[in-house]
Order: sequence, then C-alpha cells, then structure tokens
Amino acid sequence: MGEYVEPRTMAELRDYVVAESGAAKARESLVRMTLTHGNLQNTSFPELRLDRGEDVESLKMRIYRATGTRPGRMQLVMKTSKGNTVCRLEEGKTLGSYDPQDGFILHVEDVDEFSLSRGGWLDDTSLVDKYVMDEESYNKRAVSVRRFKEERQRALVEEAEGASQEGAVRELPQVGQRCVVSPGDRRGEVRYVGDDQGVGLGPGTWVGVRFDEPVGKNDGTIRGIRFFEDCPSRFGGVVRPSFVEVGDFPPEEFDLAAASDDDEI
Repeated sequence: MGEYVEPRTMAELRDYVVAESGAAKARESLVRMTLTHGNLQNTSFPELRLDRGEDVESLKMRIYRATGTRPGRMQLVMKTSKGNTVCRLEEGKTLGSYDPQDGFILHVEDVDEFSLSRGGWLDDTSLVDKYVMDEESYNKRAVSVRRFKEERQRALVEEAEGASQEGAVRELPQVGQRCVVSPGDRRGEVRYVGDDQGVGLGPGTWVGVRFDEPVGKNDGTIRGIRFFEDCPSRFGGVVRPSFVEVGDFPPEEFDLAAASDDDEI
C-alpha cells in the first residue's frame, strides 16, 4: 500500500475510498434492464442489474435458468423502453458492446417448436385442466369445507336450542324493564326481545338494550335493520338473554357537587 496522501477535494476523497474495492467502477458497469419472453405473456423480470462486461453466452445461460429456454434455441433482442427494436445480440460479444441503457428491454425469442412454454403453458393457468371432484366422492370425504360448515351450523342450532331451553326455565326479559348487562354491569332498559331479524346474529332469542351510558356498540341498528328506536350512537346493544338480569336498577347519576376541585372531569 502506498503512502497516504490527505485528499484535498471531495473528488479525491471519493477516489481514495473506492480505489481498493473498485465499487465505483462496478456500479458504472451495471445497467438496469427488463427481461421479457415471447412465450411468457404474463411474466416479466423488471429492473434486472446486468453487467455490461458479461458475454452473450453467459447471459443466455442465466436466462435459461430463469425461463427454461435453452441457450441454443434462444435469440436475444434489445429494445428501447418503448419497445422499439435496437438490435439482436450475437454470441462472441459482450452486452456492453451494444451500448444498452437503463430502462431498455432484453427480449427473449424461443425458437424451439417443442418448447414447454409455447402457447403460454408455463404462466397461463387457465390452460391447465383442473381436477373436479364429483358430488358423491366429495360427500364421502371425512374432512371438507362443506362438512365443516354443516357441523358449525349444527352447533349453532344446538346452542340456540340450549338458549331456548334456558329461556324457558328463566323468564325472558320484557320490553321496558330495567336491567344490568354483563360483562361490565352495564345498566340500561330493555327495548327489544325477539329473533335476529335475519341479520345473521344466529338463531334463538336476542335482547336489545338501550344503555344509560355510551358503553354499547350501536344505536339500535345492526346491518341496516332497526331493532329499537330513540337510541344515540354507542348507547345500544343486542345480546343473549343469559347476559341480561332484570330488576330494580335505576339509572346511575354522576354527582358533580360531590366531586372535588382536583378531580378530572
């Protein structure tokens, strides 16, 4: 290593830093190009960093590993970013000898009449025959999406029947009764008792409550269906009867006079 000489300008400093590694020269030798393939209409390889010093033979081998087109049946065409043909690449030369520019296209022509990629077979899945199972075979499967849905629906029905039986033992709340809803001991008034009106909550009985405070999830409306009226946003909720306890639960009022001046309101 030669004697160190303090750089006097930024250019000298830059030259000194990259001199050993040759990083600057490496960056200058790279060109960004998009690789396309005549048989792969739905596939491209954008922004590939290619070395201008690489020979065409070596470049074809790398493209072969990516696309499956054999080097002996491959023709490379360089195009501008707008798709205009510049030239055809010949073996025995380097990529840089054709003066490629950033944004240019390197297009692959596969001249193999027996190529697997001909007709789009490698990137157009619509051309591939799909296996279709007949209904009888599908219904015999021990594990399937349909069987899972059926078992889930069966469980919901059993849950609803259990809730109905519980409701038969425990008297259902009545509209107008004061109540407290768990979890959270949220006080309010019963405004609705009935089914889910087809909104998908599930079978069985549901209870609509207008809470005293904004501790609910709606305004009495669920998925566009109104369960009960006169309810501000976040003051309404629809729950199972098992979460509702009716009784003497008057509205709780916050006494401002009882709060000290130091309390945050």
